[in-house]
Amino acid sequence: MHHDYEVMAYTVGMYMHYIRSLRRAVADMEAEVSEHEQSLAVMGGDYSRGPGSGPSRDKLPDGVIRLVQMRQRLIDEHARCDEDAAHARKLCRDNDDRWAVWLHKVEGMTYAEVGRQLFVSKATARRMVERGTVSLYYVMPEEWRREMPNALPE
Repeated sequence: MHHDYEVMAYTVGMYMHYIRSLRRAVADMEAEVSEHEQSLAVMGGDYSRGPGSGPSRDKLPDGVIRLVQMRQRLIDEHARCDEDAAHARKLCRDNDDRWAVWLHKVEGMTYAEVGRQLFVSKATARRMVERGTVSLYYVMPEEWRREMPNALPE
């Protein structure tokens, strides 16, 4: 079963982009949790009713509850992302050409940098990424191949 290279490249690119975005998603959540932790220091009384009215209530307990919920979501997201990323990394690590795709698409390396990393020329690195794209297409999770309506054989 043969597929058009452009379809494979697009589909593999989407999959690798998703894997790369997992890092950003977790980093964003970590930053949000950190920001909330820092805001707990100023969550004493609520003076929003204006000057002279005094505090209405202590917001710290609500802030701590929200922090616990945020940390649990972060733990869940870490587990999900780590599982997906580890699976993709293993698929790529099993084959030099697919590893070149990982370095280029996930790590964001140029062809020249991929070549230096793998001890090959820039042109060879480019060919490795092309071969790795085809190879990865057939072993990546099937739901990603279905992203393109014409990606599956008829």
